[in-house]
Amino acid sequence: SATRSAGCFSPDQRGTIAAAMYAGQHTPEDAVVFTAKEGTLGYYAHRRALLLGPALKMDSTRLLAYLLEKRVGFILLGHTQYAEPPFAAQLAGICGHLRVAGEFPPHTYLLQVGAAAPSEASGTACQAIGHYLRSTTEPTENLFW
Repeated sequence: SATRSAGCFSPDQRGTIAAAMYAGQHTPEDAVVFTAKEGTLGYYAHRRALLLGPALKMDSTRLLAYLLEKRVGFILLGHTQYAEPPFAAQLAGICGHLRVAGEFPPHTYLLQVGAAAPSEASGTACQAIGHYLRSTTEPTENLFW
């Protein structure tokens, strides 16, 4: 399929598409997903997207409150927009309130938001975000796909 073709999409783009498809199958139909790729999410998952923009200047405490206020259930963290790596750094501050719902190589995660995530699950989210931050650089591919 074209969504899996190395000739059509970069590894990071394929990871984001796989995460969106997974979200469409494994999240409630009324789920709100925080993402930089609202078009991809809408096309493949048919879920409501909330864009990163307003949250990029918030500290971790305010970010968690904002996500809960907006009823965000999931965060699609990929590596196809310049805002995503800095946003991941913000997520590190609230990783104890997140759990990994899916991992999509090389650098994409679907994270579930919860005010009281179990410690083992949140530890996994903290590890995933730490790995993301250590293994990513600024995206170098065409960001407007």
